Amino acid sequence: ATDAEHLTSSASQTITVSDKQKPSVTPPSSVSVGNNHGLASAAVSVGSATAEDNCHEVTVSGARSDGGALGALYPVGVTTITWTATDASGNSASGTQTITVSDIEPPTIIVPADIAVNATSSSGAVVTFAVNATDNVGVTSLSCDHNSGSVFQIGYTSINCVASDAAGHTTTGTFGVDVRGAAEQLANLVKDVLSFGLMNGTTNPLINQLRSVSGTDPQSCKKMNDFISMVTKKGRDMSPEDSAYLITEATRIENVMGCSL
Repeated sequence: ATDAEHLTSSASQTITVSDKQKPSVTPPSSVSVGNNHGLASAAVSVGSATAEDNCHEVTVSGARSDGGALGALYPVGVTTITWTATDASGNSASGTQTITVSDIEPPTIIVPADIAVNATSSSGAVVTFAVNATDNVGVTSLSCDHNSGSVFQIGYTSINCVASDAAGHTTTGTFGVDVRGAAEQLANLVKDVLSFGLMNGTTNPLINQLRSVSGTDPQSCKKMNDFISMVTKKGRDMSPEDSAYLITEATRIENVMGCSL
């Protein structure tokens, strides 16, 4: 300002313009993938958010809902990434991206090879077995249509097993149990006697006695008892171990035939 004497004075005014406008942020598209083989997780390329601001450059960062690093594996399920854009004035805005990892892998089931056993009675034999299953996330159920430790009848029985996981995937496995009856056990016992390498005077009577046994012959039980007596009498012609083995096998066959001992 200037007066008539040309004297002047001045004053200043400050104009402050503050940046109150938040930046805009655009997160990447959501991603859906299947798990990596053998894992309960997946490697995912999540991309990066883009941002714009009216005044300044913008810093963009992402944070996972599970606290993991953006480049780390993503677990089966849903993980949310929150993308935040911040400008130099401290204004910020955020957007979210969803990462969905689905379990696409069925369980693996491990069943035994076919099992062959001798019947111990006319009902068959008790058979035990182990069935196992693994899964990248976890097995929720494992069952078979026949239980380990139960009695299996003479002949061949097919056993079917099923493993399931939490995603509803199932895998089946099959194996068999073959329970040998009296006729098959008799045939094997003949082979055993022949394998001992005994003198013909010992081997031939034993073989002939076994071959005379038939499941339809009412005298079969007596013939088996006679075989055991022959083994006992010829014990000096064979080792104690071989003699005991033949008697044990013959006694079991009698049980399978339903003989009253």
